[in-house]
Amino acid sequence: MFSAFTVANCEPTVKTAPIAEWRANNYQKVTQETEKVMDACWSWTISCRAC
Repeated sequence: MFSAFTVANCEPTVKTAPIAEWRANNYQKVTQETEKVMDACWSWTISCRAC
């Protein structure tokens, strides 16, 4: 049996906004930007032989 995962390399860009925008709505912008980076940068590949 063989299994593995690979994390894709990625270089996120710097996001700028006024501090009030980052803090608004319980840091909603932080969450949204984090999710965008995770979606763009993380690629999980799972392979299996004779599982």
